[in-house]
Amino acid sequence: MDAEHLKRLEGREAEYIPDILNEFNKKHADLLVFDSFHSDNQWHELWLAIFGILDDAQLGHLHTQCLNTVRILTRDEFSLQTNYIEHEVSQLLRLARVEASSLKLPATPDELKQQEEGQLQLQEQPSLAQSDIIAEALKCLCNLVYQSADCRRQCLRQHCLDAILKRVASSMRHPCALEYYDMKLLFFAHSSGASGSQPSPNRSQRSHLHDQSGWMTSWPSPAAAREQLIIICELAQSDV
Repeated sequence: MDAEHLKRLEGREAEYIPDILNEFNKKHADLLVFDSFHSDNQWHELWLAIFGILDDAQLGHLHTQCLNTVRILTRDEFSLQTNYIEHEVSQLLRLARVEASSLKLPATPDELKQQEEGQLQLQEQPSLAQSDIIAEALKCLCNLVYQSADCRRQCLRQHCLDAILKRVASSMRHPCALEYYDMKLLFFAHSSGASGSQPSPNRSQRSHLHDQSGWMTSWPSPAAAREQLIIICELAQSDV
């Protein structure tokens, strides 16, 4: 990305951002080698510029596009390991609505379900645009948890799994794409922790995850069955 475009992103010049990000996202959609981004600190500067936009609620209409850019950047394992990104990971947890601020912890799975039932009247079904933002943020977190041990530890410390399990157990209906990336993030966090070198989900989380194992096989309608069958076929894919 040239210096002028980066400056416009840093300045949050809303009229230019869509075209700049659209060009970047198309050009680098399949990028896996980031050597050219390591000179002049370009990766980190772009990373901070994008998260500056994501931190601006007035630019919410650009957040899905920004998260697509973040998803591309999270493929760069070297930059994830060499830059301090804890604040940005927390932002992604918030955008994915899997931060634990709304949970009363520690709690058993049954207690989490009671919390969900008690708050259900206060919650609103996410709009389609909001669900897109949640799903895109989850994609980024999947990459981060897969690529970085530090990110895995941070997500576990911040009770990300508890928040996901609460959403999975919720009676509220969510788009299948969102449910898919919830399950994918659970899988990555659980399988990474199971190696023994990383913090692993606690007993109540493992038990609750087992209780939710019927999620993909409880198909309420042929249309939902088709949608979820596609998800099952995609679960084996690790690249997001």
